[in-house]
Amino acid sequence: MKELLIYALEVLVCSAALLLAYSVLLERRTAFLHCRLYLIGAMLLAALIPALSIPVWTGETLYMAADPVAAAAPTAAPAATNAGTPSLPVAVTLFLYALGVLLSFGAMIAQIVRIRRLRHSARTIRRADCDIVLTQADISSFSFFRTVYLHDAIPESDMAAVVAHELSHIRHRHSAERIVMECVRALLWWNPFVRIAARRLAEVEEYEADRDVLTQGYDPSEYIATIFKTQFGYSPDIANGLRDSLTKKRFQMMTKHSGDSRALLRLAGIPPLLLLLLVSFAFTTRATEIRVTPASAVDTILLAQDGTILHDPQNAIQTIATSTDRIGDTERKQVRITTGSEGSVYVSMTSTAPADKVRSQQQIQVVSAHAVRKNDLPQERYRKAKGEADVYLVAEKMPLFEGKGTLQDFQHWVDARAAEYDRSGKVILTFVVEKNGSVAEVQVLDTPDPAMGEAAARIVASSPAWKAGTIDGEPVRVRYTLPVRCGKQAAADETDDKGKRSGNGVVVKVRNVDFKASEALIFIDDKEATQTDMEKIDPDKIERISVYRDSSAVVRYGERGKNGVILIKMKQ
Repeated sequence: MKELLIYALEVLVCSAALLLAYSVLLERRTAFLHCRLYLIGAMLLAALIPALSIPVWTGETLYMAADPVAAAAPTAAPAATNAGTPSLPVAVTLFLYALGVLLSFGAMIAQIVRIRRLRHSARTIRRADCDIVLTQADISSFSFFRTVYLHDAIPESDMAAVVAHELSHIRHRHSAERIVMECVRALLWWNPFVRIAARRLAEVEEYEADRDVLTQGYDPSEYIATIFKTQFGYSPDIANGLRDSLTKKRFQMMTKHSGDSRALLRLAGIPPLLLLLLVSFAFTTRATEIRVTPASAVDTILLAQDGTILHDPQNAIQTIATSTDRIGDTERKQVRITTGSEGSVYVSMTSTAPADKVRSQQQIQVVSAHAVRKNDLPQERYRKAKGEADVYLVAEKMPLFEGKGTLQDFQHWVDARAAEYDRSGKVILTFVVEKNGSVAEVQVLDTPDPAMGEAAARIVASSPAWKAGTIDGEPVRVRYTLPVRCGKQAAADETDDKGKRSGNGVVVKVRNVDFKASEALIFIDDKEATQTDMEKIDPDKIERISVYRDSSAVVRYGERGKNGVILIKMKQ
């Protein structure tokens, strides 16, 4: 409804501006032909310009690498929606508009029918240039296309001037112009400026016919007297006649010197007005441009089932997050990596064998690969930490531990020192690698007890110097989230997701560490659920189960995910 009201308002503004330009620049100052064409064209443009959407202003550009999985997958048929059903106010408005259009066209057709009826019981004189219908009906003289309608009581002395006037209308095809204008009036019946334009068009046509009569040598005073005699009676709006003769402007135009040396200059003022209206109502911002980079343009990176890096020719990997999916007895390890290339590239891959058994690229299955880069200020392309304007979560080049190692190397360095702690447990903390490579702002997010958290924080704070992360060559601050395993813990990377049922609920074995589903955050088809809901599920109806633990769960779901997250996708 709002769009319809805005469009109607813009049409009114355009109509008013174009009519004002006609009154100031063209009316009674330029050639009659120019005035006639302008009045008809102006009303059409007033309705057309607000309906246009010309993308001119620069829009946003997104760069996206092709997704090999999405490209291979069949395209699903779009779901049927009721988005095309208009709301009640819109439906009522459209109904009233259509009703007005029908009534307007009906009135125009009724006038044409009444004109045709005037031929009944009338005397018709057929000439080469027109047909003259002499009727006893009380009408004012008028013409409609090639037929002139006259009252049969017109004196012979006035007949020649009246016929000359109507023949001028026929030669200039004024009736066709009036039909076009009446159609515009019917379609825009709610626009008062169209009615004003229609009256101005009738005036111009009468001015032109009067000029043609006078140029044929008729005496102006006698011609004016003839107009007085023939002004009364019926004359339809869609025809050309003498009903508008008694106007001061008509008589002034008869005695005015024709021609204006500045006529072309006045016409030159119209294009700038049209351009202004286009800029105001038709020019729009270009739609967001998505440029797709072929999948081959993304560097090939191979990882084994356990997340081991097999092939990274550009040393692009900065962070690695792993998750495990299980469908029945089939287990799948997904590895999502974040590279430091221009814009973050996320690649999710699986392998069919552990690292020591991968022999070829055919054993690596690409699940998805895509890259998104926003065409904005250089540093705005990289995600920042929430609430920290100068701290990034992803940089163009991520920090390097001791100038060459990754976050995974730092993880091993920290775990080796935390293994000497006298108690076992896991501490999740966050820290910032400063621009000078030092570690600062170490904060404990989760810990079994305060003492263990303080010990882990001291280990991280004692880190050797890093090589700072950079964006466009400038060092930036980068925040990491890290799980620290204190005490003697199993470090095997083999994964066994064989589900089993115990007194404490469903227990999933992940890397030889008991993962209690009763303590985890559970989602079934993206809706949060309880342990009871999960126990009621028919295993045969499960399509996929994803398990997140450690830092990956906290990063995705915040503090609520500290005990792990289970995502269950049901079959449709």
